[in-house]
Amino acid sequence: MSHSASCVTNHLNLCLRGSLNLQSKTYWGAMTFPGNDQPCPRDITALSMRDGESYDEDAQHRVLRRSPSSSDDRIVPLVRVVIPACRATGLIRYAVLAVLASRGPFTLEVIVVDDGGNDDLEEILSGLPAAILSTGGSGSAAVARNRGAEDFTGSFLVFIDADVLVDSRCIETLIEPLCSSSAEATVGNYSRNVRDLPFAARYKQLYISKIYQRRAGYLQNEFWTAIGAIDACVFRRMVGFDPRFKGAGGEDTDLGRRLTESGFRVLAVPAALGDHRHLLSLWQLLKNDWRKGLLAMENHFESDGSLSENRHATGRDMLAVGSATMLIAALLAMPFAFAPMHESIIFSLLAALYLSTRADVLRVFSSQGVSFVFPACGLMFLLDATRSGCFITGIYRRFFVRSQRAATNETSNEVPLEIDDRVHDEEYLHSRLSI
Repeated sequence: MSHSASCVTNHLNLCLRGSLNLQSKTYWGAMTFPGNDQPCPRDITALSMRDGESYDEDAQHRVLRRSPSSSDDRIVPLVRVVIPACRATGLIRYAVLAVLASRGPFTLEVIVVDDGGNDDLEEILSGLPAAILSTGGSGSAAVARNRGAEDFTGSFLVFIDADVLVDSRCIETLIEPLCSSSAEATVGNYSRNVRDLPFAARYKQLYISKIYQRRAGYLQNEFWTAIGAIDACVFRRMVGFDPRFKGAGGEDTDLGRRLTESGFRVLAVPAALGDHRHLLSLWQLLKNDWRKGLLAMENHFESDGSLSENRHATGRDMLAVGSATMLIAALLAMPFAFAPMHESIIFSLLAALYLSTRADVLRVFSSQGVSFVFPACGLMFLLDATRSGCFITGIYRRFFVRSQRAATNETSNEVPLEIDDRVHDEEYLHSRLSI
C-alpha cells in the first residue's frame, strides 16, 4: 500500500472508531457538525502550475482545488487549509500564495474566512484558487476557523494565520504524523527568516522559534493555530473551537486541553516552518504576552496537567521568570540596603543566573548582531517580569476572586453555574473568558 493510500486508510479508521460517539451536536450554541499594504517579504512570485497539475472547481465545497498530476492514480488525502482573515489585506495574498506553493502527496483546498476589516478581499485574491467565506465580522478567530472547517469531509484540516508564510514542505511535514497515525494533531514552528522585519517582530519570531524548537515530541494541553493540523474526524468529535473566545488567542490552547483530556495526541513538529510577518510594535508585543499569559494560567487551572507542560513555562523558563522577579526586587531594595556590597553581590549572582537560563535564546539573537542582542535581552527581561505578573494575577483571580464569588452565591442561595452545563448565560460565559 502506498504512503498516500495508507494515510487515507488511517484517517478512515480513526473516523470509524469514533463513529458510535459522533453525533450531531451544538458546542456552546455556536456551531453544528454532522455525526497595511506591505511588500512581499519572500520570493513568492505569481502562482504557476507545476507539470501535470490542474485546478478544478468543486461544486460541493464551492472551492478550487490544486491536485497532483492527473496521471497519478494513488489515493491522496484531501487537505483543507483554513486561513482566518481580520484586517489582513496587507499579507493575505502572500499567505495564500505560500500555501499554494506547497509540495506533497495531497489534494489541497484553501479557504479564506473574512472576519471583518478586509476591504476588497475578493479583488486581492482574484485569480487564486481560494474560496472566501464570511463570518459577518464576529471578531473571533475561533468562530472564523470553525466557519472555514464547516462541511469538510476530507482527511485533514490545516490552520494557518493570515500573517504566516509557510515553507513549501510545511504542510507535508505537518500531516505526515497524521497519515502514519503517530498523532491526531500536529503543530509547527516559526522559521528564523526575519529579514526586513522591525525590531519587535524580529524578536518575537526568533524567540518563539527557539522556545518551540526545544520541545519536539508530544504535547499536553496545547495546540497552536498559527501553524497546526488536525484530523478532520477528531476536530468534529471535539466540536471545533470554543467560539466564546474573542479576538485571537486562547481558543487553540483550549482545544489542546480538550484533545488531551479526550486521549488524543498532539505532536510538535518543529521542522514544519513558516515565516511570521506581523509587523507588531513593542506595545502590541507587551499586551499580547500579558493577555496570553493570563489565558495560559486559566487553561492550566482548567486542566489536570502541570504548568510546565506549557512550552513557554518549562523549568528553565520558570527559573528565568523567577530570577527576573528577584532581580527587580533586589534592584528596588538597593537604596535601603544596610550592606550595599552584599546587595551588589546578590544582584550580580541573580543577573548571572538569569543570563544562564536564557543563554540558548541569546545565542539565537546573536545571529542578528550585537546591536540587536542587547536591546533584545532587555526586552526579554521585561517580558519575563510581565510573565511573573501574569502568574501572580492568575493565582489571585483563581483563589481569591472566585472564592469571593462562591461566598456571594452561597449567601444568595444561588447555585454556581459550571462550564459543563453548556448554558447560554452570556454574562457568565463572558466572565469565564475574562478572568
